[in-house]
Amino acid sequence: MKRHFLVPLIVIAWLLSGPCSAQEKTDTQTSIPKIAQNVSGKDENAEQNREAKAAAPSFPGLAEVIPRAADLSEKASKAEEAIAATRDTSAFGRQITDAENRVNQLAKKIAGMGDPTGWNIYRLLDVRHLIQGEKSKLEALLDPISAKLSDLEAIRRNWEDEPTFWKKWEESLSEAQTEIPPETFNKAVETATAVVQSAADASTPVLVLQQRLTKQIDEVRQLSIPVYAALKKVRSETFQKNTPSFFSVEFYGPLNTALWAAIKGGAADSWKMEREFFPNYDYGWIIFLQVLVTLALVAIIWRRRQFPEKTKDWHFIRQHPWAFSIFAIQAAALLLYQGATPSLLLLNVALVVFSSSFLISGMLPHAGMRLVVFLLAGVLTISAFLKLISFPAPLYSLCLALICVSGIGVFLRMDRRHSAEQGGRMDLFSVGLRLGSLVLFAALLLLFAGFSNLANFLVRSSIATIFSFVIAFLLLCLGNGCIAVFLNQPFVTRLGFFNRFGKALESRLQNLLKAILWIGVFLTLFQLWGIYASFGQAWETIFKFKLAIGELTLSLGRILMAALFIYLLVSGSWFIRAFLDGEVFPRRQIDRGARDAIKKLIHYALLLFGIMMAISLIGLNLTSLAFLTGALGIGVGFGLQNIVNNFVSGLMLLFERPFKVGDMVVVDNETGTVRKIGLRSTIIETSDRSELIVPNSLFISGKVTNWTRSNKIARIRITVGVAYGSDIEQVLSLLKEAAETEPRVLSDPEPNPLFLRFGDSALEFELHSWIADVTDLLSVRSALCQGIASRFQAAGIEIPFPQHDLHLRSIDERVFERVPGLQKKTD
Repeated sequence: MKRHFLVPLIVIAWLLSGPCSAQEKTDTQTSIPKIAQNVSGKDENAEQNREAKAAAPSFPGLAEVIPRAADLSEKASKAEEAIAATRDTSAFGRQITDAENRVNQLAKKIAGMGDPTGWNIYRLLDVRHLIQGEKSKLEALLDPISAKLSDLEAIRRNWEDEPTFWKKWEESLSEAQTEIPPETFNKAVETATAVVQSAADASTPVLVLQQRLTKQIDEVRQLSIPVYAALKKVRSETFQKNTPSFFSVEFYGPLNTALWAAIKGGAADSWKMEREFFPNYDYGWIIFLQVLVTLALVAIIWRRRQFPEKTKDWHFIRQHPWAFSIFAIQAAALLLYQGATPSLLLLNVALVVFSSSFLISGMLPHAGMRLVVFLLAGVLTISAFLKLISFPAPLYSLCLALICVSGIGVFLRMDRRHSAEQGGRMDLFSVGLRLGSLVLFAALLLLFAGFSNLANFLVRSSIATIFSFVIAFLLLCLGNGCIAVFLNQPFVTRLGFFNRFGKALESRLQNLLKAILWIGVFLTLFQLWGIYASFGQAWETIFKFKLAIGELTLSLGRILMAALFIYLLVSGSWFIRAFLDGEVFPRRQIDRGARDAIKKLIHYALLLFGIMMAISLIGLNLTSLAFLTGALGIGVGFGLQNIVNNFVSGLMLLFERPFKVGDMVVVDNETGTVRKIGLRSTIIETSDRSELIVPNSLFISGKVTNWTRSNKIARIRITVGVAYGSDIEQVLSLLKEAAETEPRVLSDPEPNPLFLRFGDSALEFELHSWIADVTDLLSVRSALCQGIASRFQAAGIEIPFPQHDLHLRSIDERVFERVPGLQKKTD
């Protein structure tokens, strides 16, 4: 009974706490009341004419002057405290001064590097990254300053009408000839005016800081304009002819002694940029930490060499501990290099590429494959280094042409040798070698035609694509190994859920990891082939892509989110059902039928919820789906009627539960065990191990015999006949003895032999006996029949077979004449 009184007390307490909470939120707000409006109208002809009169403002009475003045003073104190908290801008001033110095230094360094149109792609990308980094810092500093101004402006707006309110309140009381305390009103007006003035005074220095910072952001934006224009120009020149043809005189003209000076100048400019920009970024601790962690990881692998053997996905770790350590640490360090110099990034990428080549070489079955991987890694690194030092275009084109010619020769020779080893059969390696030769030949033709940038782009993008798949495969192996090792730990396998469903969970997690990695590779290819400038831009563009179908507009991003939501919901449904099977149901001792019903209802409910949420995420509504719903209704009415009938019948089977999984049933004279109750049909396994698929509607509309619904006890009836003249009492005794000696026959109810009738050829008896498990029906019947036969034989009791006597009274004389060989018997 105490709980019945507790509920109204809680409700009353909540209602009383409402005004208190509202009052706490208005501590720094003013005390101006909302002006009520009195609308009057004529009662006559109200439905035809209603004229609203102007509302007159109303003010509080004299009794509220002192309390409101005290409340105003308290709120003014809190407002002054809030204003005082914004007055200290010295820290922002120092930060803005530092930002001004950084922007000036950045402008001088960019100006010292010359015209951006003469920079290579790496220098443009690096300077763009520096500009973006500086802009992000300035914008991050601008946010708290703007927040201070917003707070001060909010205080000023809340208090700017307060003096006017108190003056008009005083005038309204004076007009009513009420004696008022003028000093209280004057003090209130002065207090409110002081708060407004304090907010305005405090806003001035913050506004100055905001203007200084905005000016620096504008200067950084101006610095980025020529860099972005040059970068756009370089990207647009990829598909344009940028060098003379190999067959023209202009191509060989620059090949003179001045090239050496150009090489030294490009290297000097690159080194100058390294010296100017590298000291501004503290990467020394990152490099030291990389070396330290790499050595520690190698030591751990050497000390515990048996640990990678716990999963087949980690064999490459044991084979190449140094390569794996370098690959793992350098790949992770790429996330820490924000705005690093091109040489540092090139070194890091080279280490990742070569270490991944060593790791993947241990998984490749052919020596030629391993050689190709290392050659590609070398070409990618060398070409990037030559671009980094602004290698002269004619020499770079010649180097690239030499690489193409050499590569074509090596690939074709390896292809012939590999095809001979394979007996002329073409496999994936042969296809790869021929595609590689084709790409190099296309690049060589582009070089001859003068499209040096396009040839370089084709070669480098192709090699980068290969290494993207290599790195993704290594990450997949590493992730699969981590999942397998974790799920096989003793503290995990002790749980019933993981012990029973660990393999299924491992497979699902590995499939999810595989999908994430391949999506990442897919988006990376957009960046590698120049379709989008970055991974993030590719994702954003694809996510915002819209498809118009008539008046309906679908967003690809929303569709992907809906598909991901359904996938996660289906996976969550599986996890919940598996957890119930592994942890909850065994402890609660719930029978198998109830388990299946609960799991299916949970699955259907989550699936329905997921479909509704997916429709909502996509942005569809019922009006947009009206036509589809009508078509679906017509389809249900004609072609899908049986399917819907079976589906509804399946739901009725789950709720009514006339049988459950594991029951022995008889349907259409077919006996079997229920193995699965599905949405449309039920699967029954017969005694000969065949599967009988029965539509659910047959169970609802037809008759079903369930041998095991309440219990598994079954009765066996054996009919036997004996020859006339046999001792009936002895036969009954032998039948009961045969049943009682069989251990699987129940003693309660006891076996019951019966004398049924006088048959045509025998005296007919029937033995009734009971067994505990209906699944033993056939074997027990066989044992009882053997026991009866052996006892009858020992007792000399004959089991007759049906006999019939045929008596021929007379035959027509003409029959003997027409049937040859038939002779008439004479007496």
